[in-house]
Amino acid sequence: MNKKLAVALLLIFSLCSALLFFRQKQPTMDLPTRSTTESPTPLQYASFLIFTNGTKRDFSDPKYHFKSDAAFISDSNPALIQVAKPGISWGEFFSTLPAPFKITEDCLFTGTGQQFCAQGTATLKFYRNGEKVTKLLGQSIINGDRLLVSYGSETEDEIEQQMSEIPFPTEDSLPRM
Repeated sequence: MNKKLAVALLLIFSLCSALLFFRQKQPTMDLPTRSTTESPTPLQYASFLIFTNGTKRDFSDPKYHFKSDAAFISDSNPALIQVAKPGISWGEFFSTLPAPFKITEDCLFTGTGQQFCAQGTATLKFYRNGEKVTKLLGQSIINGDRLLVSYGSETEDEIEQQMSEIPFPTEDSLPRM
């Protein structure tokens, strides 16, 4: 009987050892607690125009196009900004445009090297969605924003005319990818 008990215990021990051995050899799968792939953020759009002393500035030159992955102008509509990184500020967007272009709260340096700084009655003004704003450059670009940057001593009617030229980001104005 002792022999049968010893064989039985040895058999049970062998089976348990084999089970543990094979269990350790199987690949383990860690199931993620949440998805590790995130869907890409959809592009947002804003539009802008810049006027200096009543003259609309032109951003159709390729040197202004696709300068950042965060927010950029494309060649199909240079008044339209495509925003891929939500939260990017107007100042960050303008800083992606090539020198000598630069904009501050008081001065505009154009891509052709002209300088427009507040002087006498001529001032640099920002209108976001039809409202005059100060400290614009630190504000985030919001989907659908329409921005007018205007330098000069314009009348309210002239500002209204300039704002009316800013395109709305509609299905027709969006670039074809």
